[in-house]
Amino acid sequence: MHKPLGRSVIASTSGDFRPTATSAIQNVVGTHEDGNVDERLNGGGTGLSIMSTNWFKYSCFISYRHGQRREAERIIRELYDALSEELDFWMSEGVFLDLDRLKGGDFYNETLARALCRSVCMIMIFTPRYFDQNSVYCAREFKAMLDLESQRMQMLAGNTTSGHGLIIPIVCRGKEYLPAIITSSRQYYDFEMDLTTRQGMKTNAAKVKIKNIAAYIKARHSEFRDVLDLCAHCQTYELPGEDEVRLWMSEQNIHPGGIAAGRLPGR
Repeated sequence: MHKPLGRSVIASTSGDFRPTATSAIQNVVGTHEDGNVDERLNGGGTGLSIMSTNWFKYSCFISYRHGQRREAERIIRELYDALSEELDFWMSEGVFLDLDRLKGGDFYNETLARALCRSVCMIMIFTPRYFDQNSVYCAREFKAMLDLESQRMQMLAGNTTSGHGLIIPIVCRGKEYLPAIITSSRQYYDFEMDLTTRQGMKTNAAKVKIKNIAAYIKARHSEFRDVLDLCAHCQTYELPGEDEVRLWMSEQNIHPGGIAAGRLPGR
């Protein structure tokens, strides 16, 4: 049984892959469905565009650890497609996916930090390697959204009683390796069986979960509609540093491979 989101924690395109109309597949800046480059992230455009930098640009930011095999790439693309197609029914903001990461190596640039800051929620694609201490770019993204989550819940004080979080974990592999910081206070979605069947994300069970995630993101988006200057600082936003994140992982008992201290697989 999944636990509800708690108040305490507050919750270069490649190949022949073609994004859906409202998707925001990223390399440097976003694109509109008409193909025009969106310069708002860099402060360009009209007065309306500049003003819009204080609001969300993306429905969600997909945080994932790259793999070296085709199967890992297939899974990320399937999840991206399913989320983009469903979210297109709910809101105009697209989904941010850094496709450069699929090519391998550790990628980080200012655009990623700003995109995360201007996303309503973060989709965390969990595998046991997500919180790897030797390569902490995923942990930096998680900690960044955790901090943004806390700040934005404070901005909502008095305007909502939900206390819902902004990080949505999706389990791709290794549910038993989820750290306590997730299992103790957040709802997560287990897609492991869906992603290992021939039908993939086209099963009814997968479609229902994707729909629930999209509805949840839309609800969070609506909660913030009256908050002014929500993303005003995103133009200069930076992710937490590696040393800070490693210290935080140690304090949270998150160990290499994603195993929480004192917890063995299957227990």
